[in-house]
Amino acid sequence: MLISWVIVLLFALGALQSARIAHSRKLPDLYWMAGNLGAAGVGNLFSSLVYVPLLGMVALIISSLCIVMFVQRIFYRDRKSPYLLIIGLLLIVGVFKSTTPSPTRPPSSASLNSASR
Repeated sequence: MLISWVIVLLFALGALQSARIAHSRKLPDLYWMAGNLGAAGVGNLFSSLVYVPLLGMVALIISSLCIVMFVQRIFYRDRKSPYLLIIGLLLIVGVFKSTTPSPTRPPSSASLNSASR
């Protein structure tokens, strides 16, 4: 549990630092990286700590969209890139994953210990 909080904190610090650098050096493309890190931290928070799988999946999709747009803006500036195809595939997979039933919440270790006695 502690490691999950540390990971969320590191994602939040990375997102804030990226946004601060993007603002101070006037690099608007770096905001996509900050969005990626922020959404990944929120996804980790909702997936492992609070256990709301649908919100975790939405945050994962947003994080993926942000990294695709970051790569598009940095590396493919004036050239053709497959980013629309990648975003379309990402949305299809996201919709498919969100409509499939998710497993129930895993039992806590306290309930497992009390059941074994």
